[in-house]
Amino acid sequence: MITNDSVLKALKKTPNFRSFPDEGLLKLIEIGQILEFNKRDYIYKETRKEEGESEHSESFFIIVKGCVDVSIVEDNHEVYLCTLGEGETLGETGIFPGMGRVDNVMPVEDTRILEIKKENFMKFMKEYQSASNQILLIMISCLIKKLQRSNRDLAFERRGDFSQSMIDELIHEISE
Repeated sequence: MITNDSVLKALKKTPNFRSFPDEGLLKLIEIGQILEFNKRDYIYKETRKEEGESEHSESFFIIVKGCVDVSIVEDNHEVYLCTLGEGETLGETGIFPGMGRVDNVMPVEDTRILEIKKENFMKFMKEYQSASNQILLIMISCLIKKLQRSNRDLAFERRGDFSQSMIDELIHEISE
């Protein structure tokens, strides 16, 4: 059986939650719900306005055990973005009104996540301001890591598309 203490112990082993105070983390776990997903079962998919909201659209998640692949759909093909692991957050857009989901998240192994519903998180933020600040900093840190990965990938991809010599040659042709 999964207990709050076992979730606490699992999260305390991760870099993001290592120094998080036990009391605040237990309160966060208490307002959440542990969900278990099998390999290749979507946690959520990208939502479009015409499709409406999904069951988990107003939540964000913390990976307690396992890891997930994050992807987007581009030209009717699923494009891999990154893999997230234990202690990382995902689905942060769920706490913002009308944002919807912009990605797809699928476990690559049996995975346990802590779902925090927006409504419960807003109450938590009012009651436990210190712990709220810490979880927001963790979320920001996770978002920055995702952005850095995307920037690296984009730079690498662009480097393959154009070389500086190609640009120099084009400028030379234009200036003649």
